[in-house]
Amino acid sequence: MWTNEEGKVYSYSLVAKYELNSNEYTENVLFRILTGQISGEEIQYE
Repeated sequence: MWTNEEGKVYSYSLVAKYELNSNEYTENVLFRILTGQISGEEIQYE
């Protein structure tokens, strides 16, 4: 999370399932949320 001098925040969070073996790495994003008060964006959920 980042905060600017005005106290507005920007944060990006995600929940993912990770798999790693000797040949490959995979990431399957299950949920993400973005809060972008600094840029004026509304909260976004996926």
